[in-house]
Amino acid sequence: MPVCRTVLSVGCQLAALFFLLPSAVLSRPRAAEQDTGRLYRLSPVSVIALRTPALLDIPYALSLPDTGSAPFRRSYGVEELLGFVPGVFVQSRSGSSDLRIVVRGFGARGAGDRSNNGTTRGIRILLDGVPLTEPDGRTALDLLEPAALSDGAILRSNATLLWGNASGGILAFRTLPRQLQQRLVLAASSGSFGYRKLFLQLVPPHSTGTLQALVSYTASRGWRQHSDAERLWAGLGLSSSLGPSTTLEWTVAATHNRFAIPGPLDWETFQQNPEAANPTYQSQQARRQNTLALLSLTLQTISGENQLLQLTLFTQPKFLVRSERGTYREFSRVHAGASALFYRSWAVRPLELTLTLGGDAALQDGPALFYRLTPSGGRDSTLLQNKREAALSAGSFLRLTAHVAHRLTLWAGTRLEWLQYRLIDALRPSLSAVHPFQQLLPSFGLSYRFSDAHSFSIHLSSGWEVPAYNEIDPPPTQSGQGINPELRAMESWTLELGSRHRFLPRGGILRAVETEITLFGIDSRNELVPYGNGRFYLNAARSRRFGMELRWSLALAGGLNLQQALTLASMRYRHYRIDSSYFGSPGTADFSGNAIPGVPAFVTSIRLQYTPSWLPAVAELEFHSVGRTYADDANTVPVPGYVLWNLALRWNQPWRAFGGEVIPWLSLQNLANRRYVGSLYINPDRDAQGRALFAEPGLPRSLVAGVQLRLGR
Repeated sequence: MPVCRTVLSVGCQLAALFFLLPSAVLSRPRAAEQDTGRLYRLSPVSVIALRTPALLDIPYALSLPDTGSAPFRRSYGVEELLGFVPGVFVQSRSGSSDLRIVVRGFGARGAGDRSNNGTTRGIRILLDGVPLTEPDGRTALDLLEPAALSDGAILRSNATLLWGNASGGILAFRTLPRQLQQRLVLAASSGSFGYRKLFLQLVPPHSTGTLQALVSYTASRGWRQHSDAERLWAGLGLSSSLGPSTTLEWTVAATHNRFAIPGPLDWETFQQNPEAANPTYQSQQARRQNTLALLSLTLQTISGENQLLQLTLFTQPKFLVRSERGTYREFSRVHAGASALFYRSWAVRPLELTLTLGGDAALQDGPALFYRLTPSGGRDSTLLQNKREAALSAGSFLRLTAHVAHRLTLWAGTRLEWLQYRLIDALRPSLSAVHPFQQLLPSFGLSYRFSDAHSFSIHLSSGWEVPAYNEIDPPPTQSGQGINPELRAMESWTLELGSRHRFLPRGGILRAVETEITLFGIDSRNELVPYGNGRFYLNAARSRRFGMELRWSLALAGGLNLQQALTLASMRYRHYRIDSSYFGSPGTADFSGNAIPGVPAFVTSIRLQYTPSWLPAVAELEFHSVGRTYADDANTVPVPGYVLWNLALRWNQPWRAFGGEVIPWLSLQNLANRRYVGSLYINPDRDAQGRALFAEPGLPRSLVAGVQLRLGR
């Protein structure tokens, strides 16, 4: 990726041409006349940019979701943005920002109501180049406002670069577009079950770059009992040029996000009364009430023709309030970090070599206070727990890439990961503890271009996943410990074979074809499995995952477009044995060979888009099909699959009104009003009758309509 430098210095030539051409063509000047034309010498204009690799040259599974459609959908969370990314399975828990995100089976782990709400795990999520994911691997989704996202990249494999690794890959989003026009955007939408959304984007003039302000308010009363939600989100971004080769990017995002948790139902209640809330969750007013902010600063400078240096700082203060499992919980935390990336390229014909190296570090610390819960769901004066849960992570990486004759790309890299937990228990100091984790994560890749439209790739990489803070409690046999000393990080190896193809036929009904197919195999060991409904975890399992991910799109004559995302997978435990001796009783339970719960073997999404020539509108019909799965490791709680149809309409050519452009739109979800399990609790708890509490009913037929007004250029 050499640095492309273009220097335009044409002021003198343009000025001479402007003044001399009329006199030469129209008339011959008289000698007595004096030439009154003035010659202006313009300063050279330098444009310096870094050439990014083409998608065909990237040797791993990478998808670019369509963020431009989010303003014209319901879009409370990012589930609609990820619906057409193969290998990614997303479910909305109750119609708010609380999502269940699974990538190639990672992110599905859970244990009843101990680890199923408010956060996702196993997947690293970035916003504006910095991690929303905490050092222990959990990610709260409060700061992801779909209407504010300008673009994204979904990496479905391990990547040994900035901010650490994750077995389930990386979801990276930006709020600050690469280019912006001066404008004001106002949007409003309203729909079923009390849904409403207001959005504002302001891009004022800025002399040396781009300045953007964003505000969003979203609310819903929910369709189930005790499922209301409300979020206020604001963002500010500045991208400024400090010189011909240096840019500064500064972003701020803040939110206050509150959502009630209706909880899981047993199968009988799900069938008879899906609008009901779990009685325990409703009586305890189970909820999340999170206030967060994120400030990031990135400085990038390009030196010479082939060198780049990037420095990043971020801080993320948080105040989190929960009503959970009979306790009132407050978390006051600060997550902060820094990173450095250096890039250098050399041309040694016929090779082009590039070196990328750098490092990063992040710290999260702050008290966790647990109180008794009052009958109304508030905070009692009795303090049950007073802990500091600090996590410090650091890593360094190195990657060497070789491009051969613009056809073959080879690269190898490694990342050294280090993480340390430091638990300080103020009420029981003897339980204070320190526990480190460390791992070296190599990766290798190859990509070959058969033509400018077709490539093949191989990728072999390693990943890890540390136990989260709510998974480090010791077993009963080690009750004197604050952190389970036997826990290790889960390790995985991923092998991918991929092919990308673009085809532009000449004439006929077929106008464009794009295909992407990936075959993957993943071997994981030291998988964390729950004991005692998640009261503690042990590294007691090993799994193997195989699958195929397919994405294709067709552009047809007459304004028709068709696309599909398809995932076929087999994900099972190779070895999984529960040892009951930890509870003081003999015996084992063997789940070897069982399917990993919460991961359907079949998921597909198909979209037909029609843009008629006789009407300036776009119509989209979507079909979603999800296969059956299980809710528990023992595979005793089956979860049926489902099929959904959605419809979306929007005006394609804006109306001129109010001094600007107006775009109306409409979205209808679950056309057939199908009753289905929209999300589930993994390894669920059971009620007094022994019924598994696993089912979270999906959204019924839902209509949302909106309008967007654009003012300015």
